[in-house]
Amino acid sequence: MNTLTPVALSDGLIVETVWYPYGTLCISSQAGCRIGCPFCASGRKGLARNLTCDEMISQAATAEAKRITISGIGEPLDNFNAVKEFIEKTELPAAVTTTACSSLIKDLMSLNHNGVMISVHAGTEPAHKKLIPNTRPLKEIYDDIAQVWENMSVRSRKKLGFNYLLVEGVNDSYDEIDAHIANMGRFPQASTHLLILNHVDRSPYVSPPREKYDGIYEYMRSKGLNVRRANQWRRKDLGGCGTLWLKSLEEKR
Repeated sequence: MNTLTPVALSDGLIVETVWYPYGTLCISSQAGCRIGCPFCASGRKGLARNLTCDEMISQAATAEAKRITISGIGEPLDNFNAVKEFIEKTELPAAVTTTACSSLIKDLMSLNHNGVMISVHAGTEPAHKKLIPNTRPLKEIYDDIAQVWENMSVRSRKKLGFNYLLVEGVNDSYDEIDAHIANMGRFPQASTHLLILNHVDRSPYVSPPREKYDGIYEYMRSKGLNVRRANQWRRKDLGGCGTLWLKSLEEKR
């Protein structure tokens, strides 16, 4: 079972970690988030502040993990210096999930990371803007990645992935899927991770039925895309971050 753990900061703010039974610990890089994805609890109240490297290290001590992923509350590129310091200091393999909201994505990809996952969640810009309102256009993101891609080894290229979170009625049409497949043609060794939405209270967003999810997965495969299904642990009720953060803010009111 996933373990969701609150971590109190010195100023009374609370962030959280999620430990997955296959040995990965998900930690936060910020208290809150400015990106404002409408399906996510982490950014519902905006950004409070960045975390220090030491505060990120303290989260890593909440569970005995084999690897770390900086995929919890916050946008890692908005706290790049602390994230970079953490990756350099931690003895565990560390991966990062980002919306690629700035050109620092090129610097992040050049670090000694264990993988960079870029959340795009769309094939076209209108759907991308609706789901990730405060990041850059897809074209800018892909152009930046392409600049670094040319100088990466095949092994490093395989550590790059793109998250596509299926949201019913927003990005689950086959026109949208075809646009994403076309975009991925620039990065043939990278993987697409087809994700399912974890429920957030008072959010109208849901993923499509399982039958449609399976159909989209098989369609992507048939088109030659390197696509992976959602990990079973991330489909649990405690598969995502932000719920404890939001609850702690509401309790303070």
